[in-house]
Amino acid sequence: MKLAGGALALLLVLGFAGAAWAQPMAHAGIVNVVAFAPDGRTLVSGSYDQSIRWWEVASRRELATIVEHAGNVNGLAFLPDGKRVLSASADGTVKLIDLAKGVVLKEFAGHADQVQGLALAQDGRTALSAGWDRVAIHWDLASGRLLRRLEGHGGPVNAVAYLPATRRAITASYDFSLRLWDLDRGQEIRRFTGHERSVNAVAVSADGKRALSASTDQSLRLWEIESGAEIRTITAHSGFVTSAVFLAGGRQALSAGGDGRLRVWDLENGAQLRDIAAGAKVVWSVAVSPDGTLAASGGIDGRVRLYDLAKGVETGS
Repeated sequence: MKLAGGALALLLVLGFAGAAWAQPMAHAGIVNVVAFAPDGRTLVSGSYDQSIRWWEVASRRELATIVEHAGNVNGLAFLPDGKRVLSASADGTVKLIDLAKGVVLKEFAGHADQVQGLALAQDGRTALSAGWDRVAIHWDLASGRLLRRLEGHGGPVNAVAYLPATRRAITASYDFSLRLWDLDRGQEIRRFTGHERSVNAVAVSADGKRALSASTDQSLRLWEIESGAEIRTITAHSGFVTSAVFLAGGRQALSAGGDGRLRVWDLENGAQLRDIAAGAKVVWSVAVSPDGTLAASGGIDGRVRLYDLAKGVETGS
């Protein structure tokens, strides 16, 4: 573990924030990923500067900076206890990290190229990683054992998501497709085609019936998972779409893109409900708090920003 700024960082961890509370939530490089803790009180961010930073949401106070990867941090997922995170990196590894202690508890090595995305099962026992080696891997977290390799994409795999209460997952790839997988057999069940460029992100609704994908072709697409049918296409941004998540029980979505905007969409009719200036020319990642009231973004400017979704405004950074 490496804490930024030596003694100063230690003071921050102990709560002696003082004027530091007014400082921006920032990294020394592009912020690739943000993720809220299950209780919504803290969040983590990962960056091109190879660090993971742990933040207190209410005060914007930095709790710790952890540097345990030898490449960009591309994916983060909290475990249910809110004290440990999984991280994915351009160094080709996935690591389980204790945030308070700043130590690596376990390392998962199995990819032959950078790891771009992560997903954690609802019970916190298994995880999925998406790699630029064109493979997604299913892991047992307790043992560190590789359970299945999901192979078949014709390009790097950018993102992965579990279907809740099933043994299935969906992947998104540079090959313009999404694929549904049986995790027990490691076999492809269904393919979703329609995007004209790389698929950068995928989310699954809480009921497991719909998937939402974000693409470099500037669109969001809503899919019926069981049939593979495309329900709706939304031209979401004037640049590539980097990230998308469901809101309001699956009736709405939040997207982020290369045009520096966050946008909220009504998925029933495709209407834009909010357009939020994100403060960065490119927004690489977005996450929503568990209660659905706040969004966090990570940008090309190295900043982490927070937004009140009801008002559509930045709340501070």
